[in-house]
Amino acid sequence: MDGDVTAAGLLSGDLGNIGNILAAISALGLAAFGLVDATKVFGGGASRMGFGFIEGALAPFLDAIVAANGAAGATARVLIRETVLANWLNGVAKAEQKAAAKALINLHLNGQTAPIFARHTGLDEPALKSAAEALAKGTDLNEAQLGALGRFNTIVSATLDMAYERADQAYRNASKLTAGVIAVVLSCAAGAIIFTSGEKPQPIGAYLGSSDFYLALLIGVISTPIAPIAKDISTSLSGAVGALARIKR
Repeated sequence: MDGDVTAAGLLSGDLGNIGNILAAISALGLAAFGLVDATKVFGGGASRMGFGFIEGALAPFLDAIVAANGAAGATARVLIRETVLANWLNGVAKAEQKAAAKALINLHLNGQTAPIFARHTGLDEPALKSAAEALAKGTDLNEAQLGALGRFNTIVSATLDMAYERADQAYRNASKLTAGVIAVVLSCAAGAIIFTSGEKPQPIGAYLGSSDFYLALLIGVISTPIAPIAKDISTSLSGAVGALARIKR
């Protein structure tokens, strides 16, 4: 009986230690993501990651607006870009962001911009210009005009879909990479503090290349991908420890 109790105690202790390690990894990963998110106060910081794809997709349309409207077009270009950027930085729902960007492009579809838009999208210039002029006058569109306008909207939607998907992927990947680097730095720094200020403090030079350094490095590397699930695993292990303790009473 004593042997069983001892075995259970050891097992419970191991599970508890694993739970503590997972909790520490989760905290480290969340802290790293928190620091990445905190960079947003510096002109958008990490939130700007990926926006280049959106800006690149909008550029031909914005250039057309400037070419067709001169100084007024330049002002419109700035307003459109800043509106789209604000939506991106604030994390507005992606579908709403794309809808807003598309609406801003369509708002500037007129007889002057239509030929340039058509050349960029590979559409028939006279057909798109005719459709834009009919829209501006508020007259009914014929079948050819409706077809030209439908094709234009389809191309704009596809262009924005591609841009936002690539931007979102770039943002997520860059954020994870940045958080990973921060997590490694924090983990190694914490390991150095513990190594040099424990019961038997050792010089910092001995830390580099030691097993403690590599353990801290490993924890930092795995903390970023594990952070979202480590809390759940830790909670499950704590429950298992509690269950074992109740069984042996």
